[in-house]
Amino acid sequence: MNQKTKAFLLDYLPILVLAPLIVAGGIIEKQAVYKIIPAVVSLFATLLMSKLYRAAFLLGAANCVLYSVGYFMEGLYGSLLSALVVSAPLQVVSFILWKRSAYKQATVFRVMKARWYPLLAAAVAALWGGMLWGSKRAGGANGMIALDALLFALGLAVTVLLMLAFVEGYALNILNCVLNSVMWAVLTARSPRSVTYLLIALYTVFRTALALASCLKMYRAQRGA
Repeated sequence: MNQKTKAFLLDYLPILVLAPLIVAGGIIEKQAVYKIIPAVVSLFATLLMSKLYRAAFLLGAANCVLYSVGYFMEGLYGSLLSALVVSAPLQVVSFILWKRSAYKQATVFRVMKARWYPLLAAAVAALWGGMLWGSKRAGGANGMIALDALLFALGLAVTVLLMLAFVEGYALNILNCVLNSVMWAVLTARSPRSVTYLLIALYTVFRTALALASCLKMYRAQRGA
């Protein structure tokens, strides 16, 4: 098996396996179409993002709108707000900024100065606290209020970091994706109908790890290392 074949299988075999499972599972569990379609689209958006294609931001923005319907029905108001009001607009802006500083299919990456890390941690903590307070008042998240609020804070931080082409955005996104998988594992244990989102979450952890590796490789190439 040559290198191109291996790369093709790595990219598309998971999608060829997961897409039918998502559709079949959705039909068996009598899931609404608004849950099945964005789940399948997410596979392709995640693939493009892991390969550092700036066009992934446009597909991601469109899919945020689709996902927001499912989040609303699940009572995940943090994820709803993150997807519809924050992520979708910021992803469009991200595409524009990446295109202005285009490098191959991606953009010119950079790293944060160490002195910014405490500020980033403080911002995430403040966002978490604010979203937690708001979610408790709204009575949402099906007992997952704290984790859902944390995912909102991390998701916003990741979106901004990636928009500004910081390598740390991919690193922080791994933590975000792992915690997202935990949330959907719990929700799936409560109701098998959430298995669609769990499959997507686990796939995203895998592709995000590859995205970080690709980003670091491109960053070194840009610096002539």
